Amino acid sequence: MFTDILKGRKGTVDILAETKLKGQDALIIVHIEPQSYYDSHFNDRMFFYFSRLYETYRRPIVPIAIFSYDQPRREVDHFIIHFPFKKVLSFNYLTVHLKNKNWREYINQPNPVALALLGKMGYDQSEKVMIKLQFLRMLLKLELDPARQQLVAGIFENYFNSRIEVPPCTP
Repeated sequence: MFTDILKGRKGTVDILAETKLKGQDALIIVHIEPQSYYDSHFNDRMFFYFSRLYETYRRPIVPIAIFSYDQPRREVDHFIIHFPFKKVLSFNYLTVHLKNKNWREYINQPNPVALALLGKMGYDQSEKVMIKLQFLRMLLKLELDPARQQLVAGIFENYFNSRIEVPPCTP
């Protein structure tokens, strides 16, 4: 949790992991920030978290934003401070908009996180039954313990059932 005294707000980083890159000994920080609604100042928040994390850990940080809302994404993926005479800061972060991902590219990956997020990925109404069947098949194949299985299934169901499909209008 971070406090921004000037703006009078508290911010909480949602997912933070310390890990190593393959083939390297140095530790890095991975910050994942899920975002379920449009926020015109999201890039400001990402930079705020990044700067506080760097101040605390003094390690390389990989910032990732995961957008789970269905509307087209409008947020920028950077935060820049510049003057007519000099660019002072250019901060960039990775983005994943789940709606733009094709569920078929992730269904056979032995990854519980990808499996949990399938319900929010791009598909049309005719694929709903197929996604549910493939999800259940893969969930069993992963052989997770009951607690993890319930967590993955709960996230999937929450996203899967929250999708609002508007039928086409007929004259």
